Amino acid sequence: MTRAELIAALEAATGPSRELDAEIAALMGLAVEVQQDEMLDVLWKHPNGKVRCDPPRFTASLDAAMTLMQEGTAIERLSWWPRCAPGLMASVDLLATDENGFGIPSRRVRNVQAANPALAICIAALKARGE
Repeated sequence: MTRAELIAALEAATGPSRELDAEIAALMGLAVEVQQDEMLDVLWKHPNGKVRCDPPRFTASLDAAMTLMQEGTAIERLSWWPRCAPGLMASVDLLATDENGFGIPSRRVRNVQAANPALAICIAALKARGE
């Protein structure tokens, strides 16, 4: 799945998804193939350095979603309306800076909406990384 396809799938998601977690992890290069006898399996690197049989829960966990943000990226605003009807219940703005040495904002990702805050951060972080 390409970055654009993954962003579209995350925008359409109605809640956390283990399938999307695996797609994010694969896109970020966190998949580790392991050959045991005649079986090929995939393990996943986690931000804490451990390798596990399941990918990080990017679409459910704020902590995991925030690991997708590049260094120098900040959350400018995060809004969450948990009592709203199902749908777009979270919105986020990210501010990303390039390594220009001045800390001057180079990219803003504004008003990313999703079904939960973790999904919104995933979408914004992937958009901030560019194409």
